[in-house]
Amino acid sequence: MVTTVANATVTIATETNATVSNATELGEMADVVAESGANATFTCDFDFDDVDEPFDYEVVWEADGEDGTQPSVRLAKFTNKNGGESLKYDNKLTSTRTLITDGNKLTIVNAKLSDNDLMHKIKCVVETGTQSQNHEAMYTVLLFTKTSAAQLNKPDGVYGISNDKSRIIGECTSGYGYPQPVVEFFKDGILIEKPNKTISDAEGFFGFESDGYDMEGVFGTVNVQRDLFMVLSEDDDKANISCKVTTSFGDLTKSVEVPMGTIRITHLVSKVTITADKEGPYTDGQKVAFHCAHNGYPESYVKEFGVGEITSRQADIEVEMTADMDGSSVMCSAATQAQTDAAETSLPLVVHYNNNVQVSGTGQAKIGSSVTLECTSNSKPNSTYLWKKNGNKVESGATYDIPMVDFKSAGSYVCVSTNYDEASSAAHQLNVNGIKLKSAVEEAVSTEDIDDAGLSMTCSAESSSKPTFTWMKNVEGKTQDVEWSETLVRTSADSERIYSETVQIKDVNSAYSLMVFSCKVTLGENSHISTFQIGEIKESGGPAGIIVAILVILLIIVIIIGVLYYKGIICKKDGKSGDETADDIEVEIRKDGDIERGAIEGEKLLENGDN
Repeated sequence: MVTTVANATVTIATETNATVSNATELGEMADVVAESGANATFTCDFDFDDVDEPFDYEVVWEADGEDGTQPSVRLAKFTNKNGGESLKYDNKLTSTRTLITDGNKLTIVNAKLSDNDLMHKIKCVVETGTQSQNHEAMYTVLLFTKTSAAQLNKPDGVYGISNDKSRIIGECTSGYGYPQPVVEFFKDGILIEKPNKTISDAEGFFGFESDGYDMEGVFGTVNVQRDLFMVLSEDDDKANISCKVTTSFGDLTKSVEVPMGTIRITHLVSKVTITADKEGPYTDGQKVAFHCAHNGYPESYVKEFGVGEITSRQADIEVEMTADMDGSSVMCSAATQAQTDAAETSLPLVVHYNNNVQVSGTGQAKIGSSVTLECTSNSKPNSTYLWKKNGNKVESGATYDIPMVDFKSAGSYVCVSTNYDEASSAAHQLNVNGIKLKSAVEEAVSTEDIDDAGLSMTCSAESSSKPTFTWMKNVEGKTQDVEWSETLVRTSADSERIYSETVQIKDVNSAYSLMVFSCKVTLGENSHISTFQIGEIKESGGPAGIIVAILVILLIIVIIIGVLYYKGIICKKDGKSGDETADDIEVEIRKDGDIERGAIEGEKLLENGDN
């Protein structure tokens, strides 16, 4: 162990048989500090110019006393010949010491405190036969105290308040040490400053001029005894008192700390404190543990501890925070058995909460109406609001407006109230009532490419419940109920909220040409109308029509022949008897005018036939 004293290199031996490190620079010898009982080793470093190695040399070790008035005393010699030879000089100093030489080293076995007087300085003289060098180092032996003792002057450690006056409460004895030990007192690990007292102001030491005495021992050792003076107050209650004895030499320090005990100060309860295992602000529903501490001795106790109606006489309680606790306080009072008025304190509570989320607004809405939903909550600090439908965000803010309600607006709306990391929510169900026409208000029914199924018209609506369908037809400007038959039928269908009726005209004829059908869909007081305009339907020219036309033509021919016969335009051949045939008839054309009159008569007959 090496330290520095007065800018010199110092080697410190603290254990028996301890070795010593070399000096930091060649040609120097380090000072040695050894603890009493340890071995002290000196190293004489030398360096010769113009000398070839290896070479023979001789080292002589000498010692000087502390007063420096006596000549040096030779201790030992080492000769570097024939493998090395050691010699211890015979004198009064060496007769009681064990010395070991080895090369350029000298070891003083079992260092003694008396060495400080007799061998205060160690010298080495190196001779080569042609050259010589001298080196010297300081030798110090230390004694660290090992028998320190300390105690309070009251076995129970109970004291009263000293009312700003110091009083003695214990003592500490260092035991003999060298250099002189220092005795210090500590309270809870903090140095207790010595009272600043003088001879003229010695009442702090109860009339004594100092707080202790020093007893001198052999070879400069000192045993230090100190009394502990303190100005006691209630703040010293439960303080741990200790004594520390320190022995120092240069940078080398060794300390011994001796516990003296815990002192109690008799006093009424004057301080009450409340601590919590979590820092506020707190949140609604959070559980917090509180502890009530107090001074006071003896037999101090908690009289009441709690918040609101939650009270206890224990020093520890657990409280579940609620919104109504915000702004209130945790209270604790304590006293001693002899104390009339208890001391108390309080800890204000700040509780954040977010509850009682409510959604106001109608739960039933009609198609086409407007709806406003509003969200409120009991929260601190103020909340922000978010609206969700089917888990998806639809709006932010305290209100949600639906300007035009339709069936897609129906569903469950959730308002989420958030402050800090706390979130609460409330749901609101919106039902939509009414009816909405799905088919066209006016529809033209095409009569082109009519198939075997005929014509069909479908009236449909989206409705909150099943509506009624009423069909009408317009015939020659008059509205009539539709009469259903095998060739004019209606069918209905529904899927979820979609309801429909289909009218089918199976026998399509000209009677339906340009006819208008109307469908009225009704739910409660609400109704909608779809109209269906049928296109033009022409009479078809089928086999029955051809037959009728032929018969009409034949009838006209017969009539024309009858008229011509009556007028004498055609007549029977002469000489023929019996029934007339076509061959028996001769046609005599008298005049052109007769033929024209017959044609005219035939046209009139044809016109009458058409009518």
